[in-house]
Amino acid sequence: MKVLLLTNEYPPEKTAGTAMATAFLAEELALRGVRVTVVVNTRARSPAYEAISGLEVIRLKPLPVFATRMAQRAVMLLRIARRIRPDVVQGQSLSCGALVASAGKLLGIPSVTYIQGLDLYESGPWAHRTYIRWTLRHSTAVVAVTEDLRQRALQLVSRPVEVIPHSLRLQDTHRLTREEARRSLGLPEGDPVVLYVGRLLRIKGPEYLLRAFPLVLERFPRARLVLVGEGEERPRLQAVARSLRLDGRVWFAGLRPHDDVIRFMRASDVFVLPSLVESFGIVLLEAMSCGLPVVATNVMGIPYLVEDGENGFLVPPGDEAALAARITALLRDPWLCRSFGERNVRKASDYLVSRIADRFVALWRCLVPADRRDVA
Repeated sequence: MKVLLLTNEYPPEKTAGTAMATAFLAEELALRGVRVTVVVNTRARSPAYEAISGLEVIRLKPLPVFATRMAQRAVMLLRIARRIRPDVVQGQSLSCGALVASAGKLLGIPSVTYIQGLDLYESGPWAHRTYIRWTLRHSTAVVAVTEDLRQRALQLVSRPVEVIPHSLRLQDTHRLTREEARRSLGLPEGDPVVLYVGRLLRIKGPEYLLRAFPLVLERFPRARLVLVGEGEERPRLQAVARSLRLDGRVWFAGLRPHDDVIRFMRASDVFVLPSLVESFGIVLLEAMSCGLPVVATNVMGIPYLVEDGENGFLVPPGDEAALAARITALLRDPWLCRSFGERNVRKASDYLVSRIADRFVALWRCLVPADRRDVA
């Protein structure tokens, strides 16, 4: 079987949820003998073409104007699809879905739109809703990353929508002990560590976590807050940390390789995701796989991963006092941390990339005629 995946982001330039989930899926499929081609727009200096063990990555340099950029991408997608003759084309977002639906119709091959992000939540203007409806109606199959996104899609169109979540791949750093991870990062053994991983943007809510942290320090004066990630809000957040007199207690660790992200998770005591909006939260899934108890906001796709009081705590978005109270509750109760962590490891195993790849292969088998399947 030959599969073409069109995505807006892919490692190493991007390491957010959609980028990593696409990479995990593509690499797992290639290991199974599926011939995978990933097409992505990038402004970085990565190679325009890479081929590794049956996996092709084609990076397009986008034009500066949006309209011409979309036209360029559509033309290039058709050109690439005609060359490789895939059995199925899949768009890793709604915007990619519109392009693969068009290409599928022109080339007579099945197309799949995989709804993963916030574009469906933001379907406000009439033109945007019309564009989304067209994409959902003209894709051969539609998949959503959560039940919440599935329900939102069904409000716009009446057609089957399957749920297939993001996937998780275990790294070598998952095997590090807490002590080994702390030594490698220079974190003191006795200090409680609270971890945030994500872009430093307003919608991700790191400011609320910063403002909650003085309340945590009142009970645990040796606690440390580590923020892994970059973003436009970093200078302002650093100023907030200084104004709260958090110098020495907060570490802005910057953008890190994925292995290092897992290393930080293995070294930490509590993981916090204070997002104002979050369609799925693959970073939450990774923290769970490391056995961390989690505190997260009760928004969008997060409750599908975190059951309040069962494997973590849910708090209202923007509620600094609630964040502090739940973090403190975990730090003072090692048994509860261990209990939540063990449940999270079990829950995360349901999202291993091998299982998620099985579901995509099963879907594609239903769409692709049997005589065209090289590998199943």
